[in-house]
Amino acid sequence: MQHSFKLLLNTIASYAKIIINTLVTIFATRIALKALGAEDFGIYNLIAGIIVMLSFINGSLMISSQRFFSISIGAKSINKLNANFNASLGIHILLSICIAVAFIIISPILFGGFLNIEPEQISSAKSIYYIMIISSVFTIGSIPFSALMNAYEDMIALSLIDILACILKFIAAFSLLFFSTNLLEWYAFLMMISVVVKMFLEFLWCKKKYSKIVLNLRMLYNRNVTREMLGFVGWNTMGAFAVIVGNQGIAVVLNIFFGTIINAAYGIANQVNSLVLSFASTLTTVFTPMIIQAKGAGNNKRMLMSAILSSKLSFLLSSVLALPILIHLSDILKLWLGNTPPVMTEIFCFYIVISFLVVQLYPGINRAIYASGKIKGYQLSLTIILVSTIPLGVLLFNLGYPAYSILKVKFILQVIVLVSTIYYASKICQLNWQSFVIYSILFPVIIFASCMLLRNVVSVNNVYYNILLSVLFLIAYVSVYYMLVFDGDEKKLFKNLLLKIKNKLCVK
Repeated sequence: MQHSFKLLLNTIASYAKIIINTLVTIFATRIALKALGAEDFGIYNLIAGIIVMLSFINGSLMISSQRFFSISIGAKSINKLNANFNASLGIHILLSICIAVAFIIISPILFGGFLNIEPEQISSAKSIYYIMIISSVFTIGSIPFSALMNAYEDMIALSLIDILACILKFIAAFSLLFFSTNLLEWYAFLMMISVVVKMFLEFLWCKKKYSKIVLNLRMLYNRNVTREMLGFVGWNTMGAFAVIVGNQGIAVVLNIFFGTIINAAYGIANQVNSLVLSFASTLTTVFTPMIIQAKGAGNNKRMLMSAILSSKLSFLLSSVLALPILIHLSDILKLWLGNTPPVMTEIFCFYIVISFLVVQLYPGINRAIYASGKIKGYQLSLTIILVSTIPLGVLLFNLGYPAYSILKVKFILQVIVLVSTIYYASKICQLNWQSFVIYSILFPVIIFASCMLLRNVVSVNNVYYNILLSVLFLIAYVSVYYMLVFDGDEKKLFKNLLLKIKNKLCVK
């Protein structure tokens, strides 16, 4: 019960961060789009997409490092945790150097005609590209510290640091209103500062809070530990690469075929999706240490229970946000961006959000597979499926299909990834796939689709009645979801948590 209450506190702290970050992002994006213009904003999102695509190693290293840290914590081995942390830090230092060099080497190719950027804007694009290289180095360097805080479930501190970083990003956007030249370079520089500050604060927290974790230069390379971590990272990196290519590779392909204006629409669509993504990924982050520590302690039953509950909650929270966004998408974009958002923004938003909802049907199961360490076959299948997005999109564009057709392809391939994940989880983690498909896939999807269809049919012209109607539909949706999707043990857990909160509040 104490662990469950800690999980609840961590969840509350994480979602408080997300709410603040979301509000800041909404205003910052509007300001940046207005100050930079659609074309410059598209260039910024294009360059940022390239950096994210080429630094795909970041996400896989975060998951990999956290897995090894959490396994050590679950096994109660501080010596092993020390060795893993130092080896992870050594790997990140080396990779940050390698990736920075790789970025510099390919820059002549990117700006020599590969990217579709107007000649007069090449200079600005190059400047923000090199600024983002520096930002990527600091991002990679911060991963061991973020992973350690996540492994120890120190979500309140992480949330406060992330909130500060987000406020700095808002300042970066707001400052554009006071300048008339070099706006792109200034914006990129201040965004980099927020990354540097975030890494510095995480380093200070880890140094102060985890005194038993000692930085030892001699342990930065430990042959056995480094080899074990790199073996896991290698396969995990392949899967992370596929995810990034499936997401950010789309931005490059859209740029080549349609130019920077379409990149602006795609960038805004991803901003809308980030609202849904942030809530879901935060929940996954909160549950991940519990899933991996259960595996480290040899408790497969607890690991699967946490993984399934995490998946059900992730889809519920994502869909609660997605429902009003998808139903009122046109009005939201006009209110947020003005009456003339970039072309195709609305249809991009729709396909990106529903594709992401598919991903939120199985995030806990995905983490259970990672916790097992047997990821070779799973990552191979993931890579083949998701990388297929790009060649299929190119084929459709050459045949004359519109820009959003690549997002239809992405949605179909995400469904195939879902099927693959269930197959490998049943094989590796002994997941009861029949029960999972019925209660964690079919029931949630049917309830969500039914609610969305009914809400589209039942509509009124009055704005206030429409808002009230949407709230009532959401309440009904959550109630039906709770009754049909969660099993008896999960409902009992929720009731015990509510009782725990009540007892805490009643203590004088």
